[in-house]
Amino acid sequence: MSTRKPVRGLLGAPYLTDNNIDIADITEPRLIFRGSPREAAVGFPANLNVAVSVSLAGIGPDRTTLEIWADPSLERNIHRVEVESDSAPAASPRKA
Repeated sequence: MSTRKPVRGLLGAPYLTDNNIDIADITEPRLIFRGSPREAAVGFPANLNVAVSVSLAGIGPDRTTLEIWADPSLERNIHRVEVESDSAPAASPRKA
């Protein structure tokens, strides 16, 4: 899963403070975290409701991979979920 968030929504997150990551003046998207939703919940307690929910509905919060991006061009959050499975058929294009 990949989550892109406006910078203002991430400021003050414990993970950023603990790791001396300053995103206040970034001018382009920046990857600030890659790990599990369980790890992210500690470092970003106010920002992970979607990621944790998706991980619980899937393979779990320890096996799901999450990227968090700070993106100064955004006004709203964007979430992207990719699923790899041998048991689900590949999506087929829609016909008009």
